[in-house]
Amino acid sequence: MNKEPLNKEKQAFTLIELLIVIAIIGLLTVLTVLNFNFVQQRAKLNFATETLVATFREVQTLAKSGKLISETAVEDTDNKKLQCYAIKIVLGDGEGKGVYRGQSNYISIPESQDEKIDSCKKIDDQNWQRDPVFDKTMMIVSDRPDSDSLEFYFKPPFGNVVRSDNDQFKELYTFTISLLSNSDLREIVSLNLNNGNIQREKL
Repeated sequence: MNKEPLNKEKQAFTLIELLIVIAIIGLLTVLTVLNFNFVQQRAKLNFATETLVATFREVQTLAKSGKLISETAVEDTDNKKLQCYAIKIVLGDGEGKGVYRGQSNYISIPESQDEKIDSCKKIDDQNWQRDPVFDKTMMIVSDRPDSDSLEFYFKPPFGNVVRSDNDQFKELYTFTISLLSNSDLREIVSLNLNNGNIQREKL
């Protein structure tokens, strides 16, 4: 005959043990959510930086080709076959901030038999197209704090870069891209107007 042991104790979780388990699960959940948010922010910043670099390189390539993307983007002139491609960066966290693209006529004016003046026609504000990648959660600042926006025109046939305001010309421009929700996440994109070199750097 099987006999039950007289001193057998029933085992169960105490209230304190349950509270400890719940606290550990809650802590792990919070850490997972925070890590996921960080990964999301890093991925968004990385994509925006890659987009800015790719946009610079694309307009540079288009300027070298001199192709016309849209017949309606420029005026009906004899210079239709050669086009300038431009990028406008509105700095800070104010209204209209972000990256814009544009296209304008390439103007070639013979000044003498030995040299000529070549430039790009300035793009009107309403003719810039905004890149949706740079939304209201992002901010771009420059090493030129005295400027609210910067315009860069890439000229054919070599994709040389010029500023729209030559009196403020400098060789190297750097842009810091960051998130308004996490200013510790930043990346830098630099543009060398002398050789057209475009680089990015993580901070």
